[in-house]
Amino acid sequence: MINKVFVLFGVVVLSVVIASAYGAIHNQITYSISEEYFTKLKFNQFGLWNGAFGNNGFKKSAFVGVLATWWFGAIIGLIIGILTIFIFNFNKKLKIILKQVFLVLVFAVLAGIIGFLVGKLFINDLGMNSNFISNLDDPKAFVIAGSIHNFSYLGGLVGLFYSVFHLFKLNKVKFN
Repeated sequence: MINKVFVLFGVVVLSVVIASAYGAIHNQITYSISEEYFTKLKFNQFGLWNGAFGNNGFKKSAFVGVLATWWFGAIIGLIIGILTIFIFNFNKKLKIILKQVFLVLVFAVLAGIIGFLVGKLFINDLGMNSNFISNLDDPKAFVIAGSIHNFSYLGGLVGLFYSVFHLFKLNKVKFN
């Protein structure tokens, strides 16, 4: 039982670290697309004052990325960890866990790319008529950054569901 708790704790920590790193890198990319998405929305959402990080927007956006994703990594780690611990024998666990966490990450990255394409190609003037967005210097870039963020969360969620399904399929558990 102690081994299972140790493995579960390790999976959660690993998932939090990966999700946090993803969030930091992800926000570096979206900050370079739209600084306004952060300066007029995200920094305020996360309570970052103007002097935080010496007004370095890239550092602030990375910090926001960590704050915005660590909890999702914890959820992913708990779900994948619990299922893996109770379904598979100990020798296969690490390989299966790493594969599943990586799978969720791939879904999030691919969905973020799709979000960029949707924002860039399909969201022309949709939703850009609100007072908030009309006060922006570059509303299109703002919408693209938001689209990337939303699609990434959706991709992580879809990846998690796929991972759970994949774990059951690997174990040949039939859904009744």
